Amino acid sequence: MQTIPITGEMTDAVVKELRQSALFRDLAEKDLKEITKSAVMLQYDDGETVVEEGGVSDSFFVIASGEAVIKRTHETSRELIEIARVKPFDTIGELGLLLGQPRTATVTAGPDTLLLKFNQTFFQDMFRKFPDFALVACKVMAKRVQQSVHTVAPAAADAGAPA
Repeated sequence: MQTIPITGEMTDAVVKELRQSALFRDLAEKDLKEITKSAVMLQYDDGETVVEEGGVSDSFFVIASGEAVIKRTHETSRELIEIARVKPFDTIGELGLLLGQPRTATVTAGPDTLLLKFNQTFFQDMFRKFPDFALVACKVMAKRVQQSVHTVAPAAADAGAPA
Protein backbone atom coordinates (compact mmCIF):
# COMPACT_ATOMS: atom_id res chain seq x y z
CA MET A 1 0.00 0.00 0.00
CA GLN A 2 1.20 3.46 -0.86
CA THR A 3 -0.17 6.79 0.38
CA ILE A 4 -0.71 9.43 -2.29
CA PRO A 5 -0.86 13.05 -1.10
CA ILE A 6 -4.06 14.94 -1.92
CA THR A 7 -2.83 18.39 -2.89
CA GLY A 8 -3.34 20.91 -5.69
CA GLU A 9 -5.08 19.45 -8.74
CA MET A 10 -5.50 16.14 -6.93
CA THR A 11 -8.02 17.87 -4.63
CA ASP A 12 -10.27 18.70 -7.59
CA ALA A 13 -9.99 15.13 -8.86
CA VAL A 14 -10.98 13.75 -5.44
CA VAL A 15 -13.97 16.11 -5.27
CA LYS A 16 -15.03 14.79 -8.69
CA GLU A 17 -14.68 11.20 -7.43
CA LEU A 18 -16.69 11.92 -4.28
CA ARG A 19 -19.42 13.50 -6.39
CA GLN A 20 -19.90 10.06 -8.02
CA SER A 21 -20.43 8.29 -4.68
CA ALA A 22 -24.00 7.88 -3.41
CA LEU A 23 -22.87 9.00 0.04
CA PHE A 24 -21.52 12.35 -1.13
CA ARG A 25 -23.23 13.27 -4.42
CA ASP A 26 -25.79 15.65 -2.92
CA LEU A 27 -23.31 17.72 -0.93
CA ALA A 28 -22.23 21.21 -1.98
CA GLU A 29 -18.90 21.74 -3.75
CA LYS A 30 -17.45 23.67 -0.79
CA ASP A 31 -18.42 20.82 1.55
CA LEU A 32 -16.78 18.25 -0.73
CA LYS A 33 -13.56 20.29 -0.76
CA GLU A 34 -13.64 20.37 3.04
CA ILE A 35 -14.33 16.62 3.17
CA THR A 36 -11.34 15.99 0.90
CA LYS A 37 -9.10 17.37 3.65
CA SER A 38 -10.17 14.42 5.83
CA ALA A 39 -9.40 11.80 3.20
CA VAL A 40 -6.27 9.74 2.74
CA MET A 41 -5.64 8.37 -0.78
CA LEU A 42 -4.24 4.84 -0.74
CA GLN A 43 -2.98 2.79 -3.69
CA TYR A 44 -3.05 -0.99 -3.32
CA ASP A 45 -1.41 -3.78 -5.28
CA ASP A 46 -3.59 -6.47 -6.86
CA GLY A 47 -4.51 -9.00 -4.16
CA GLU A 48 -3.29 -6.85 -1.28
CA THR A 49 -5.46 -6.98 1.85
CA VAL A 50 -7.29 -3.75 2.66
CA VAL A 51 -9.06 -4.97 5.83
CA GLU A 52 -9.41 -8.36 7.52
CA GLU A 53 -12.52 -10.03 8.85
CA GLY A 54 -12.62 -9.61 12.62
CA GLY A 55 -10.34 -6.55 12.55
CA VAL A 56 -11.15 -3.25 14.24
CA SER A 57 -13.66 -1.09 12.34
CA ASP A 58 -11.87 2.23 12.56
CA SER A 59 -12.39 3.62 9.06
CA PHE A 60 -14.35 3.36 5.86
CA PHE A 61 -13.32 3.64 2.22
CA VAL A 62 -14.64 5.01 -1.06
CA ILE A 63 -13.31 3.22 -4.13
CA ALA A 64 -11.81 5.85 -6.43
CA SER A 65 -10.65 3.37 -9.08
CA GLY A 66 -10.24 -0.35 -9.57
CA GLU A 67 -12.31 -2.79 -7.58
CA ALA A 68 -12.28 -4.60 -4.27
CA VAL A 69 -13.15 -8.22 -3.58
CA ILE A 70 -15.22 -8.93 -0.48
CA LYS A 71 -14.70 -12.35 1.14
CA ARG A 72 -16.14 -13.98 4.24
CA THR A 73 -15.00 -17.05 6.12
CA HIS A 74 -17.21 -20.06 5.36
CA GLU A 75 -18.79 -21.33 8.57
CA THR A 76 -17.75 -24.96 8.20
CA SER A 77 -14.80 -25.08 5.79
CA ARG A 78 -13.23 -21.89 7.24
CA GLU A 79 -12.18 -20.94 3.69
CA LEU A 80 -12.52 -17.37 2.46
CA ILE A 81 -15.42 -17.28 0.00
CA GLU A 82 -15.94 -14.37 -2.38
CA ILE A 83 -19.34 -12.80 -1.74
CA ALA A 84 -19.11 -9.57 -3.74
CA ARG A 85 -17.01 -7.24 -5.84
CA VAL A 86 -17.34 -3.52 -5.39
CA LYS A 87 -16.57 -1.00 -8.07
CA PRO A 88 -15.61 2.68 -8.23
CA PHE A 89 -17.65 5.04 -6.06
CA ASP A 90 -18.91 2.20 -3.82
CA THR A 91 -18.02 2.21 -0.14
CA ILE A 92 -16.45 -0.34 2.20
CA GLY A 93 -16.54 -0.51 5.99
CA GLU A 94 -19.28 1.91 6.94
CA LEU A 95 -21.49 -0.78 8.51
CA GLY A 96 -18.83 -1.76 11.06
CA LEU A 97 -18.33 1.89 11.98
CA LEU A 98 -22.02 2.46 12.47
CA LEU A 99 -22.44 -0.65 14.61
CA GLY A 100 -19.12 -0.34 16.44
CA GLN A 101 -18.37 -3.97 15.61
CA PRO A 102 -15.37 -5.77 14.09
CA ARG A 103 -15.01 -6.06 10.32
CA THR A 104 -17.49 -8.54 8.90
CA ALA A 105 -15.40 -9.46 5.86
CA THR A 106 -11.93 -9.48 4.39
CA VAL A 107 -11.43 -7.04 1.54
CA THR A 108 -8.66 -7.38 -1.03
CA ALA A 109 -7.74 -4.95 -3.77
CA GLY A 110 -8.08 -5.70 -7.46
CA PRO A 111 -5.72 -4.32 -10.11
CA ASP A 112 -5.11 -0.54 -10.10
CA THR A 113 -7.11 0.08 -6.93
CA LEU A 114 -7.17 3.52 -5.36
CA LEU A 115 -9.18 4.03 -2.18
CA LEU A 116 -10.12 7.13 -0.24
CA LYS A 117 -9.91 6.34 3.47
CA PHE A 118 -11.89 8.22 6.12
CA ASN A 119 -11.57 7.65 9.86
CA GLN A 120 -14.31 6.96 12.41
CA THR A 121 -14.36 10.52 13.77
CA PHE A 122 -14.99 11.87 10.27
CA PHE A 123 -17.85 9.39 9.79
CA GLN A 124 -19.51 10.44 13.04
CA ASP A 125 -19.03 14.13 12.24
CA MET A 126 -20.74 13.64 8.87
CA PHE A 127 -23.88 12.40 10.62
CA ARG A 128 -23.92 15.50 12.84
CA LYS A 129 -23.10 18.07 10.13
CA PHE A 130 -25.22 16.68 7.30
CA PRO A 131 -28.50 14.99 8.31
CA ASP A 132 -29.11 14.01 4.67
CA PHE A 133 -25.80 12.11 4.74
CA ALA A 134 -27.21 9.92 7.53
CA LEU A 135 -30.28 9.03 5.50
CA VAL A 136 -28.26 8.25 2.38
CA ALA A 137 -25.74 6.21 4.41
CA CYS A 138 -28.56 4.14 5.91
CA LYS A 139 -30.04 3.50 2.46
CA VAL A 140 -26.65 2.46 1.06
CA MET A 141 -26.07 0.07 3.96
CA ALA A 142 -29.61 -1.34 3.79
CA LYS A 143 -29.18 -2.01 0.08
CA ARG A 144 -25.90 -3.83 0.76
CA VAL A 145 -27.54 -5.98 3.44
CA GLN A 146 -30.41 -6.74 1.07
CA GLN A 147 -27.97 -7.76 -1.68
CA SER A 148 -26.06 -9.96 0.79
CA VAL A 149 -29.24 -11.78 1.75
CA HIS A 150 -30.02 -12.47 -1.90
CA THR A 151 -26.45 -13.68 -2.49
CA VAL A 152 -26.06 -15.80 0.65
CA ALA A 153 -29.58 -17.33 0.82
CA PRO A 154 -29.34 -19.18 -2.55
CA ALA A 155 -25.84 -20.43 -1.69
CA ALA A 156 -27.09 -21.72 1.66
CA ALA A 157 -30.06 -23.41 -0.01
CA ASP A 158 -27.73 -25.08 -2.51
CA ALA A 159 -25.65 -26.41 0.38
CA GLY A 160 -28.76 -27.79 2.08
CA ALA A 161 -28.68 -25.27 4.91
CA PRO A 162 -31.77 -23.40 6.05
CA ALA A 163 -32.03 -19.96 4.41
